[in-house]
Amino acid sequence: MRFRARFGAYEWILLLNAGVCTLDLSLRRRSTFDVITDIFVILVGFAIVYDYLFDYWELDSAGLRRRHFWRKQEVAWDEVRKVGRYTLWGLPSGHLEVDYARPTAKSGRGRILANPADRTGFIAAMRRFAPPGTFDM
Repeated sequence: MRFRARFGAYEWILLLNAGVCTLDLSLRRRSTFDVITDIFVILVGFAIVYDYLFDYWELDSAGLRRRHFWRKQEVAWDEVRKVGRYTLWGLPSGHLEVDYARPTAKSGRGRILANPADRTGFIAAMRRFAPPGTFDM
């Protein structure tokens, strides 16, 4: 199963802001600082679209794979330690956190953050494939 990233209100606001800055940049002459700020906002807007188009998660019987453009993270189901909500500085976010630990010392421990558009489907697929007792929700 493949799950794409969610394109929510935050991403729409950033993209709208980038569009306004692009229009503002093309309509009038401004100071160098304003031009640099507008270009930065435009780049942030394109980065949001880039993340949406090229970030997805695949779940199957072999494991969980996160693909982000050409980078790929693979985690076997027996390496998954915890699946729960991701909090940033104690505040909840819309992301899910998949913690894993590998038996070899080289790869060690890690985390995959997921923000799928179909959150309930993603959690249902995780419950079907992940080992029992790994959910903290």
